Amino acid sequence: MAKKITGKQIGLVHVAKQKTGLTEVEYRDLLSSVGAASSKDLDQKTLDTVMQHFNALGFKTGGADGRARIKQKIRAVMAEMHLTDAYVNAMAATMFNLDHWAWGNAVQLKKLAAALTYHQRRSKKRQRA
Repeated sequence: MAKKITGKQIGLVHVAKQKTGLTEVEYRDLLSSVGAASSKDLDQKTLDTVMQHFNALGFKTGGADGRARIKQKIRAVMAEMHLTDAYVNAMAATMFNLDHWAWGNAVQLKKLAAALTYHQRRSKKRQRA
């Protein structure tokens, strides 16, 4: 028997249902199309199928852990300071052994954003002096 999905994943299904505006009947039809009576009956394979359907209806995943917002902050600092991807990639490689800065998890991206913000402030102080 396949492993059931986690509580967070069940919550994601419910958020997707609400955001896409599915009625209860439509939602139950979707679940039954993958052989599930409720979201608790889903396994990883059937969850992927259900989420593909929600994505086709316009539901966007990501950002639950804040990564999208942190990436935006990093890109803003990069633009303001005229930093290249190569520069930030080198920082990510040194700090976290990542090949590309955008591949970091939320904690790593927060630390990278903090380092860039610190670098930005330090550069501004040098320009004033």
